[in-house]
Amino acid sequence: MKTISVIASLTALLALASCEHEDTDRQHYDNKLFISAASLTDEMLIDEADSYSRDIVAAVAKPESRDITVTFRPAPELVDNYKQAYYDTVSIALPDGVCRIDEPTTTILAGNVQSSPVSVTFENVLSLDRNQRYVMPVTIESVEGIGGVLRSAKTCYFLFRGASLINIVVDLSENRAWPEFGNFDEVQDMYAFTMEALVNPTTLNKTISTVMGIEDTFLIRMGDSGVDPSQLQVVGAASSKLTDESLKIPTGEWTHIAVTFECIAQNQSEVKIYLNGELRKEGIFYLNSINFAIPHSNESGSSFKRCFWVGYSFTSDRYFDGKLSELRIWNRALTADEIAAENHFYRVDPSSEGLVAYWKLDDGAGTVGKDYSPYGHDLTIESEPDWVQVELPQIAE
Repeated sequence: MKTISVIASLTALLALASCEHEDTDRQHYDNKLFISAASLTDEMLIDEADSYSRDIVAAVAKPESRDITVTFRPAPELVDNYKQAYYDTVSIALPDGVCRIDEPTTTILAGNVQSSPVSVTFENVLSLDRNQRYVMPVTIESVEGIGGVLRSAKTCYFLFRGASLINIVVDLSENRAWPEFGNFDEVQDMYAFTMEALVNPTTLNKTISTVMGIEDTFLIRMGDSGVDPSQLQVVGAASSKLTDESLKIPTGEWTHIAVTFECIAQNQSEVKIYLNGELRKEGIFYLNSINFAIPHSNESGSSFKRCFWVGYSFTSDRYFDGKLSELRIWNRALTADEIAAENHFYRVDPSSEGLVAYWKLDDGAGTVGKDYSPYGHDLTIESEPDWVQVELPQIAE
């Protein structure tokens, strides 16, 4: 739970007292409450959470000999004050029914400098318009037992704005990740499937940069011997390959990749490659099905089998250097309309038909990439990656 402290800080005043030639005997400062500048605003996102809770703690710089009672209240009439102070021309007050304070009064006991927290609850957040910015001021309504509140800092502001569909991604440079599929039926003997990834390469100067898949089975990568390092290539067993110059991937930009596979005849499967929702290349792999359910290993020793990796294949000189998001595996071939659907690049319903692995890679910390599909095959990331804040797609102010 996040806390905003309402504190009486005399830092600036003490700095004045230290000025050269200052007569400190003439100085007198009342012990008042006010809000620290670092905590005047708190922004929350209209995203997946329908409720938030925030604590406010009242405090004084030095203890008093009697109890101090402080009461807070929501103050939507102060929205204009916020807009003037923060040069905000677009925010509006939160509508009724979103903000409440069940127990608005708290006490700083005699001899103490802090109160117990007052909880501010925000609910029905998902009913808000994602394209609108909202503010709810919460102010100190009354104080008993002390001289008062510093007027210029008696109110804090809770802000809401629409979250981008993607707010955190992973930078997997010089790193790799893998799922523990084991004998997961849904990814064995796949006669039809779709693999998707949202990629933003930092550099594409290696002979091969791997996105995901299994070497010598089915792999999405850029480059190859005799192939431009920025050119997407899909490689399967039996020397099946699909690529051409229309599949160049830019660095420093986000590109959505979708690859579909569907068996159409004995030992013949149709493979299609889409970039940003546009069909760029299709061809035939002389295979019936693909098995991604290979037990994970480091692919060392004499009896290993190649297994599923993200950001890596075969050797360490094939790492993917850049950012990744929205990795998915489906057990069906998505249609062109599904791939190009609004916001499909950035988010899908985890309960969507046929979605068997869904790594959003928005975890923000640690070495686990949560699988948002119903099956829970999380990615293990070999070493702590950089988690990067982004706004995809960018929401207009």
